[in-house]
Amino acid sequence: MELGWFEALLFGLISGFTEVLPVSSLAHQTLFFKVAGAEVPILRLFARIGALAAIFTVYMPMILRLRRERRLFHLSQKRRRRQPDAVSLMELRLLRMAMTSSVAIFLLYPLVYELYQRLWILAILVGISGIVVYLPQFMLGANKRAETLSSLDGMLMGIGSGLGVIPGFSRVGLAASVAMVRGTQRQYAADLAVLTAIPALAIMLLLDLLSVTGVPFTAFVVFNCATALAASFVAAWMGLSLLKFMAVRIGFSGFAYYSWGFALFTLIIYLI
Repeated sequence: MELGWFEALLFGLISGFTEVLPVSSLAHQTLFFKVAGAEVPILRLFARIGALAAIFTVYMPMILRLRRERRLFHLSQKRRRRQPDAVSLMELRLLRMAMTSSVAIFLLYPLVYELYQRLWILAILVGISGIVVYLPQFMLGANKRAETLSSLDGMLMGIGSGLGVIPGFSRVGLAASVAMVRGTQRQYAADLAVLTAIPALAIMLLLDLLSVTGVPFTAFVVFNCATALAASFVAAWMGLSLLKFMAVRIGFSGFAYYSWGFALFTLIIYLI
């Protein structure tokens, strides 16, 4: 491993924030390794573990509620103490459809991996991703939740999340934008977008795990990996708090402006 502990810390912070915000995490990771002069897949692996741990920590109450209602639904009528919550069952159906679509598309990641090495493509698509995140801000306010969302809505959100496999596109950003276009309340759309990103993150984690087989785990490597994991966890936890705040108070236009600035910066690095 050629990068030191400070680079591992910085990479973990960048990865944690971008995994849960409407900006492209893969684009940030690619550019970081380009600027650092070395690509270290094992850092990406542990940074994703940290981000996933943060997502599960923040959304554990909702995950446990859905799991509890699912188990209750599968019990016989005689064994039930109460009827399952209809809203939770609708959310389960919606997330199942979204996650299935997301996973199906994300299996194409190995086919587009080489595109991430072309910074000019990355810059253009990050800019397009910013437009996709920005446009729903002009739509009329909507208040759809699980009770009024359909399987089609879930499938389209899953497709949006799955398209995050394209260089420069954001899983969370595309899924949230699709949900808002379909009339979903903004904060609820953000929550669904993060939850539908979990299977895609798990697939990426598995691919990273396969790419780091044979790496010697020296004390230096273990320390850097632990640093990236801890930094990513903290950054993702803070990023989720920021996402919720902006969903309620401001909207996601700020992330679009950031994406355009990042696209310009990436293009400059390419030209240099």
